[in-house]
Amino acid sequence: MLEWEDLVAGPAPLLRAAGAAAGAVGRSGVQRVLLARESAAAGWAGAAGALLVADAGETWLGRPGGPVGAAGIVVVGDDAVAERAARPSAVPVFVPAEGVRARDATALWGLLLARCADAAADRAARAEALVAEVARGAAESGPAADAAARLARWCADRLGAPVRIVPPSAAASLGTEADELARGRVRGPVELPGAVAVAAGPRTPRPVVVAEGERAWSADQLLFLEQVAACAALLTWAADVGARDVRLTEAERELRIAALQQLMAGDLVRAGRTVEPLVPGLLAAGAGAVAIVECAPGESRSVLYRAVDSVVLRRTLTVRCPVSDRQVIVIHPAGAGALDELLGPVVSAVRGRSAGVSAVTPWPRTAAAYDGALAALAAARGTAGRISVHDGRGPLSERLGARARAWAATVTRPLLDVPFAEREELLRLGEQTLWWGESAAARLVGWHRHTLARRLDALGRHTGLDPADPWQRAALCLAVRLAPSPEPVAPVPGLTLARALDEPEARAWARSVIDPLPPELRRTLATWAAHGMRPEPAVAALSLSRTTLYKRLARACEVTHLEFTRYPGPAAEALLALHLTGDVPFPQGAP
Repeated sequence: MLEWEDLVAGPAPLLRAAGAAAGAVGRSGVQRVLLARESAAAGWAGAAGALLVADAGETWLGRPGGPVGAAGIVVVGDDAVAERAARPSAVPVFVPAEGVRARDATALWGLLLARCADAAADRAARAEALVAEVARGAAESGPAADAAARLARWCADRLGAPVRIVPPSAAASLGTEADELARGRVRGPVELPGAVAVAAGPRTPRPVVVAEGERAWSADQLLFLEQVAACAALLTWAADVGARDVRLTEAERELRIAALQQLMAGDLVRAGRTVEPLVPGLLAAGAGAVAIVECAPGESRSVLYRAVDSVVLRRTLTVRCPVSDRQVIVIHPAGAGALDELLGPVVSAVRGRSAGVSAVTPWPRTAAAYDGALAALAAARGTAGRISVHDGRGPLSERLGARARAWAATVTRPLLDVPFAEREELLRLGEQTLWWGESAAARLVGWHRHTLARRLDALGRHTGLDPADPWQRAALCLAVRLAPSPEPVAPVPGLTLARALDEPEARAWARSVIDPLPPELRRTLATWAAHGMRPEPAVAALSLSRTTLYKRLARACEVTHLEFTRYPGPAAEALLALHLTGDVPFPQGAP
């Protein structure tokens, strides 16, 4: 991520602010740089966090709306146009700084990309040096406090200011705010008398890093301090454990899981700070693929983890799956090679291993990429090569048109009475919980399962749909996925789910899911679904043993690419697909 100081400050700034209020830019920085005309042609898709470079002749400049969520806009060619555009703009507007020779947007875009590359290289080198210093401190014998003190001295040399690492037990001596910071109740940085304090790490309470000095700390310096704090947490966590290598391995494992959870939750700012010391530059590509690699029967996951970690590139994040103890997750940046080709030798080396790989997806949609990798894994188990790339078939929510969105707007309309921030949290957490279930969602996004269950209950109360009923849960899951529509849709009172799904695109999707099933598997799946996805009545209706039922359902998961026996979201999709193909009718009183 490029910090604003890299562009608007220093001896050779590239940009200066236009308009009276445009200088107030946030600390999150610039994730990437785009030519505005390319984004405008795509309807601003994917412009979040981007700095858009536009020629002064662009007709959309100054109009309300536009690239909401972008980091800013740079107008090239006419500073007066930039000043006029800055007044109604919802994001900061800039012009080239004095002395910058850029006559059009393409020329300035090249300069900005070069600055991005230089800044990324500097931060990657700094992160590598930080990790190397932590490794040297960990290799030495002695208590963790000695390694933390050495890290503090190294950091002080880098910043030119006194730095100390305060253990969690002593954070209260710095004041209430520092103690709250150590306990994870507030997010840093926290200003102290004559100093600034930050904390980071996978567990609380956390050590606090204090940098002394009466000066304005740049966003880049504060990011560096947070990275030091994360590394200090690796050194000081579980200091009572005797073996230092075990302590660091466990802390790094938690840090990798924290990075995965933040990506799954869509929190790119925190994810970037967490993952940067581990895999420098991972998020700089803006997009990537997710793979799920599964152990062979009887294989230790530690063996698989080491095998995967030995072949993937240095810029790849490898995580032990927090949901399944038989799976390893790989997060791979775009442009670093085909992930299925990298993992092919690992899968073929041991009979019974499997892997599913998602399509390349923007980082804000990591949860969707994980879903795609899981679908590909279900398909891979039934193939000879045991590795599969997601076929690109989107979920039902991506196949539906305006009528279904109007139905979703009707279902979720009561949420308009909820404050905006609370509504967004309900929809975001509700979507994850409805798809993965409370326990799995808690491990994947880092929230407590009881918290997620309470949010789901609240969502059910507002919409009038009961998550405990399979059909109503399927309806609620679809409504929540359709709710963040890119364009507002007017509710249609009285519109039912059955009518909303009565569209050719939905029926084509359902056929692509259900029709590949052999008759025996199709009948088994339909019977299981018609009986509320409960095994006992399905076994009785089919005159099968419970073992045979689950063997058939496991095979149906492979064919449909839906893990409906493990997660409620795929089960909801299977239920709706069976309805659309005519295999399972809507029950009386369905939404």
